[in-house]
Amino acid sequence: LTYSVDDGIVLVGSDAHYWPGQISTAHRAFVEFCKNFEPAMVVLNGDVQDFATISRHARIGWEHRPTVQQEIETAKDRLAEIRDAAPKAVPLIWPLGNHNMRFSTRLAAVGAEYVEVHGTRLKDHFPHWEPCWSVFINDDVVIKHRFKGGIHATHNNTLWAGKTMVTGHLHSQKVTPFTDY
Repeated sequence: LTYSVDDGIVLVGSDAHYWPGQISTAHRAFVEFCKNFEPAMVVLNGDVQDFATISRHARIGWEHRPTVQQEIETAKDRLAEIRDAAPKAVPLIWPLGNHNMRFSTRLAAVGAEYVEVHGTRLKDHFPHWEPCWSVFINDDVVIKHRFKGGIHATHNNTLWAGKTMVTGHLHSQKVTPFTDY
């Protein structure tokens, strides 16, 4: 996706991993930011859900994992709070993350014949949000859940993107300045 923002704030949140019965401080702050800063665009940069029950990772002991339906319903509630707090008619963008892709990956693996059935794509459940892999703003900023991976991801993202890059995925806040002057 490509957008132009002449003046204003682009509010970006990432890796919420919404869990039923829990509303994080970060979510409550993001909702307040939507109200107070009146962003020109709101971006949820991947991993809105965790989809733990369809993860390739084994359950740890007897840990509780919410169902896929519970995670979708929880995300619907949280995303509605964000949408309601944001100014009307602002773009609501959702670059998908690796945890979000568990939904489609699992369905494609066990039920490929359902490919065109409504509800088999995550975007079917979130009609107010525009899914994408990345969003380009003013041709010099890219927002993408993950570009480069690994321990040196922030450095490599900065070095190889060729633009200002905003990523999530690592669950840590970092700014890596770079100039090629």
